[in-house]
Amino acid sequence: MLHRPIYRVSDISDAIKETLEQRFRDVAVRGEVSKVFKSLQGHLYFSLKDDKALLHVVCWRSTAQSLSMEWEDGLEVVCYGRVTSYGVRSTYQLIAHDVRPSGHGALYQMLASRRLRLEKEGLFAESRKRPLPFLPKIIGVVSSPQGAVIHDVMHRLNERFPRPVVLWPCAVQGERAPQEICAALRGFAMADGKSVPRVDVIIVARGGGSIEELWSFNEEEVVRAIAASPIPVISAIGHETDTTLADFVADYRAPTPTAAAERCVPVRHQLHKQCLDTTHQLVLSMARLYDHGCERHRALTARLPMPQRFFDARGEMVRLHEGRLRQAVTHTFSRQQQTMCHAQRLLESCSPYATMKRGYAIVRQDGVVKNRKDALCEETNELEISFYDGKVDAVLT
Repeated sequence: MLHRPIYRVSDISDAIKETLEQRFRDVAVRGEVSKVFKSLQGHLYFSLKDDKALLHVVCWRSTAQSLSMEWEDGLEVVCYGRVTSYGVRSTYQLIAHDVRPSGHGALYQMLASRRLRLEKEGLFAESRKRPLPFLPKIIGVVSSPQGAVIHDVMHRLNERFPRPVVLWPCAVQGERAPQEICAALRGFAMADGKSVPRVDVIIVARGGGSIEELWSFNEEEVVRAIAASPIPVISAIGHETDTTLADFVADYRAPTPTAAAERCVPVRHQLHKQCLDTTHQLVLSMARLYDHGCERHRALTARLPMPQRFFDARGEMVRLHEGRLRQAVTHTFSRQQQTMCHAQRLLESCSPYATMKRGYAIVRQDGVVKNRKDALCEETNELEISFYDGKVDAVLT
């Protein structure tokens, strides 16, 4: 009989565990979710299966809390983690540190389930949406400082009605994006008016992309942050055909960032014309009212059978009141003209072009440069200087 070593059960169990953890210490496994269970301690347990085998998966509480999945049997996912064994029961399992939906089908399935659940909570109800300000003093933008989005918004605002804009830079895709978007919304909500200006409306914007690239705006934490914002929010995510859950919860959904800027402000010259037209209509209405009163007075006077002296006395009184009425109309018209002129001067004072016409200029370097420190901090030394009658390029030395 050959001599061979005799192992303890725990020796074999430890050897198997060591072999598994060395061979499969960093793997990605795709499969269908089944039998999901969450313990009282917050740990998540489920099985990952395909048509031939089944693998037990464990997500410890620290990992489970960071997952925003709509868990249901049949959902296809990819689990990232390490394989180990549990010697007490002689089983092996995958300890997952991340779980993500696999493929567009799984994403759309999870999106539909999440939308239905949040809709039942009333987060998308029209009754909770707030009206947007007619002419906001300051506009907040939550978006990436790179790319064309912020430039499109600024360009459209300057064309229609220039307004100060505060950009809260954040990532708009990737793992950091949901957290940074929520932080931006909370930051605007808690603005003290000193270090951070108080804004009257917020535009949450990014350019177009695939469902994976836009997924940050489908995350539940972002949807709830928009719903909790005390400031009206305009969503401008992707192109006109792109739709995210942020669009449903926002107070107004714009098809593009440019359209969001258009919704924020009226057209300045149209507003000016409207003021002039309203003043003109008011003057015409007062004149018609005066003429109607005079005509009615003459008609009634002609029908009254009274002595000539009484008529003459009343006529003198009518002429006196007529003079006073003419003075009142003239005074009112003059006040309306003053109000109109004041409104026109106020509108012109809001224009940056009026300031530039007095000899000022705007310096841009990936956005408006407000001070010397910001200019020196930029990676590039190229500047763009805008005068009243055009632009020039300059180099910072």
